[in-house]
Amino acid sequence: MSQKNSISISWLLRYLRPVKGRMLFLLVLLLTSTAIQLIHPQIIQQFIDTASAKGALKSLTGLAGLYLVIAVCNQLISVVISYLGNDVSWKATNQLRADLLKHCLRLDMRFHNQKTSGEMVERIDGDVNNMSNFFAMFIAQIVGSFILLAGILSVMFVL
Repeated sequence: MSQKNSISISWLLRYLRPVKGRMLFLLVLLLTSTAIQLIHPQIIQQFIDTASAKGALKSLTGLAGLYLVIAVCNQLISVVISYLGNDVSWKATNQLRADLLKHCLRLDMRFHNQKTSGEMVERIDGDVNNMSNFFAMFIAQIVGSFILLAGILSVMFVL
C-alpha cells in the first residue's frame, strides 16, 4: 500500500473512530436487512408450493401473515439504517468541520482578504455536507448492495 493511501485511511479512521459503535450496529442492521430480503422469496416459494398442492388454508394464512410481518420489520430496519447512516456521517463530518474551521482561523490575514466570508462558509460547510451525504449513501446503499449480492449468490449456490 502506498504512503498516500495509508495517510488517507488513517485520516478517514480518525473521523470514524468516535462512531465505531454506531457503525458496527449499522453493519448488523445491514446484515439483518439482507437476510430478510433473502428470506422473502423463500416464503413466497413456500406459499406458492402450498397453494399448488392444495394445502390447508390455515397454512397459507400463516405464511401470508409471516410475509407481512417480515416485510414490515424490513421497512422499519430500512428506516433505522437510513437514520443511522446519516447520524454516523454527520457525527464524523462535524469533527471535520471543526478541524477545518480551526485551520482557517490560523491562516494569515492575506488569505482572509482574498476569500469572501460566503466562499469560506461554502467551502467549510457545503463541501463537508456533500461528503456527509456521500458517506451516508455509500454505507447504506453500496455496502448493502454488495452484501445482498453476496447473499443472493450464496443462496443460489446452495439451492
